[in-house]
Amino acid sequence: MAREVRASLTAEDARAAPVPILGTLPAERRRFQMRSGEAAARFLPLATVAIAFGGWEVIGRIPSLSTTLPPFSTVADWLLHQLATGDFWSSVGATVAQWAVGLAVGAAAGILLGLVIGFSEPLRLLFDALVEFLRPIPFIVYLPLLLLLYGNTYTLATVSVALGVVWILLFQTYYGCRDINPLLFDTCRVFGLSRAQRLSRLVLPSVMPYVATGIRIASSTAFLIAVSVELIGGSPGLGLQIGQAQSNSLYSAMYGYTFFTGLLAVAVNNALVRAERRGLR
Repeated sequence: MAREVRASLTAEDARAAPVPILGTLPAERRRFQMRSGEAAARFLPLATVAIAFGGWEVIGRIPSLSTTLPPFSTVADWLLHQLATGDFWSSVGATVAQWAVGLAVGAAAGILLGLVIGFSEPLRLLFDALVEFLRPIPFIVYLPLLLLLYGNTYTLATVSVALGVVWILLFQTYYGCRDINPLLFDTCRVFGLSRAQRLSRLVLPSVMPYVATGIRIASSTAFLIAVSVELIGGSPGLGLQIGQAQSNSLYSAMYGYTFFTGLLAVAVNNALVRAERRGLR
């Protein structure tokens, strides 16, 4: 009888015992799991890139494909030699200049128009339908007209980038103004704040996250537009070099320019992501 009682008490104690959760794990084990997760987050992207380049190298060694798709090692060797030439950096400088000037002009115009339309209720009602109509129109629609106006010049790529960027920042700023709670505007009026004070103390701080995201998105779009216009319209830059290499069957040069363009775009995007995180803290 006593043995059965002890057995039943032991079973009840086991059922009543608390189940360990993550918060009760030893501190060293939790730190180990966090470090393992961080290491995996850093290693997996690098592993993916290495696998992609390794696959490129293997496919490029196939005799039937090696003519049009040279191995990655051949492209990398060509690119390393070009890094020491002035013509290469001249093309890079042309693309970066057109990207930077077009992005600055388009962003300034888009933010200003977005604030003017979004901050004024009459203008918002007047232009709301127009903004919604223009939003889905792709940039490529404007390219034939710009080619007729500017030809294959630096101005063509710069104006194209500005036109592609202005809509992104206009929409982001406009929707940022629309998302502000109307009660906040009423509160500002109750406290007697002027329009300038409402703009500086309410609208601009509320819109800044939208603008920061818009600039990051617009920078990638601007880079894509700049290279595309150079490739299609013949403006000086990396896109022109890619097109000429393809026309002359210089596939190592074509892939080398394309690869470097991708690296440059990734570097710009990462820099803007870090700037956005620091600026919005």
